[in-house]
Amino acid sequence: MRAPAKLNLYLAVLGERADGYHELLTLLVAVDLSDTLLFRSAPGQQKPVELRCNVAALEAADNLVLRAIELMRARCGVPDEPLSIWLHKRIPSGAGLGGGSSDAAATLRTVADRYGVALSREQLVAWSATLGSDCPFFAAGEPAAVARGRGERLTAVRLRRKMDIVVHWPGVHVATGDVFARATPRPAEESEVRRLVEAIEAEEPAEVLVPLLRNDLLEPACSLAPVIGRSVRMMRDAGLAATMTGSGSAVFGIARNRQEAIRVGKQLRKHLPGLVTIVRNLG
Repeated sequence: MRAPAKLNLYLAVLGERADGYHELLTLLVAVDLSDTLLFRSAPGQQKPVELRCNVAALEAADNLVLRAIELMRARCGVPDEPLSIWLHKRIPSGAGLGGGSSDAAATLRTVADRYGVALSREQLVAWSATLGSDCPFFAAGEPAAVARGRGERLTAVRLRRKMDIVVHWPGVHVATGDVFARATPRPAEESEVRRLVEAIEAEEPAEVLVPLLRNDLLEPACSLAPVIGRSVRMMRDAGLAATMTGSGSAVFGIARNRQEAIRVGKQLRKHLPGLVTIVRNLG
């Protein structure tokens, strides 16, 4: 199974909820940077589930892949057949790219398919919401969607343009709770999201797109990790429509074409730490 990353092209923080989370309005798109999960039956294996990963620190009991399997076994009564899982991480952890949530959603679908559990899209989305705020988007399987609430209320969006996007992960981690604690909630209108989609499809220039690429978590994240701000500025100075995804620390910039994306990617690799990749949106 492939588990794609996501980018938040728009992220408004509307206020704190009674459950301690924040009410959001966000536009998410899936991109062609992905993790890979390989599931195997493992007769004779002592552990019910053994997870191995090319990033050893992720072979932990609280990994969302393992929690997804526990959820399926608890709610659907799927057999405790020993499973061996190999997780090959390409999506950086703690980058705001949704890698862990995407891995969990892929696991839910895989376990359901393997054991013939008929789950509706609505069930997958609702169950995945218990694992993380980004999980419903991946569980729904839409290339692009507007999410509300904690991310569990989804409306599919048709985004016809294929974008060449530079993604820069500066190699730093900013705690999601710390970023949200510094955010200032403010109102948002869905018309802002529609205007952004229209501008992207019209291939509007960066000076039009930048004010529409709202992320209310960018400023607080920059206060915690200034390299995020340097990355955004470098991309914008190079002519890209750039902002941060999620609560960080990855930054992305929409280029006019592949050649521009490659050129800016080389500049980022030369002047800033971390990893740089060029992606396209799915769909």
